[in-house]
Amino acid sequence: NRWVNLRDSNAAANSRNQGVRRDSTSGVRGVTYSQRSSKWIARISNAGTRISLGYFVDFEDAVLARREAEDRLGYHENHGRRKSWEA
Repeated sequence: NRWVNLRDSNAAANSRNQGVRRDSTSGVRGVTYSQRSSKWIARISNAGTRISLGYFVDFEDAVLARREAEDRLGYHENHGRRKSWEA
């Protein structure tokens, strides 16, 4: 917790650093399973707007779409990772 290790940030940027929620069924932020369509849904938020990335038959494709969107929108590489004490 030294000042040299901290970076200037706002609330929107900090929210992008959240880990996976404990009640996540997929284990990946922004990826959920739709029983109605029997497909995986990938979503992401940017500037308060929820963006649908599509419906996918394969879980891996949904995760890939989410990761690519994170890269495009400038999410931090640690976004969605579990904290060491949550493992």
